Amino acid sequence: MNKNIYNSWILNTPIAHRGLHSNNIPENTLEAFKCAIDAGYAIELDIHITHDKQIVVIHDYDTRRMTGIDYKIRKNNLSEITKLYITKTSFKIPSLQEVFDLVNGIVPILIEIKNDYNNDGEFESILYEQLKTYKGEIAIQSFNHKSVEWFKNNAPEIYRGLLSFSYTDVDELSWIEKFKRKNLLYALQCEPDFIGYKYEDRRAYIISYLLNKKQPVIFWTIKKEEAAKEILALKNTNIIFEKFKA
Repeated sequence: MNKNIYNSWILNTPIAHRGLHSNNIPENTLEAFKCAIDAGYAIELDIHITHDKQIVVIHDYDTRRMTGIDYKIRKNNLSEITKLYITKTSFKIPSLQEVFDLVNGIVPILIEIKNDYNNDGEFESILYEQLKTYKGEIAIQSFNHKSVEWFKNNAPEIYRGLLSFSYTDVDELSWIEKFKRKNLLYALQCEPDFIGYKYEDRRAYIISYLLNKKQPVIFWTIKKEEAAKEILALKNTNIIFEKFKA
């Protein structure tokens, strides 16, 4: 296994958040991904698993915000999800395979695994089988350390990232759980290759510690050029960005 993250695209190619979307081109659509390809950016996207064990590209756990129709991703089949039109557009929610067919290795893809359902490894295993057929550059990331840990144990050749932020406004978690996540204590067991941290929380002590230790950090989501320049001027960092061209 030859992984050198410091010379990889992960730290050297700006990453378009949910594709290079805009007011006219919705997030996480084939059209947004095509725009990122044309601009030469890496692509960040979100995935869920459907009722029939297929992988669909969408950020939310349901389709209501994007389509106006309230389908729960986990409780509906892929064919039901991908036939929906995004509100007031001709664009649809794509499957991961459709994205792979479009990108075809032209630019790298950073996949965020949205898995708050269970930790039995089924979602990750299904994803990995699909990744093995794709020839382009890939990395995965997740807020769920169990998903990251699965890749550590079963697919260590794939770059993996642990996502986090301050958790200040997350009421459903206990203070100790928020403390663990904010301070990346779960990184000890999932051993991520990089950390993805919210840009607005960049002053956290853990970030200063990581940067001093030359640990790779990707900051999300950058929405202003000045912030992008600030982060890209640092060593061992990269940005996930939207609303402008980096």
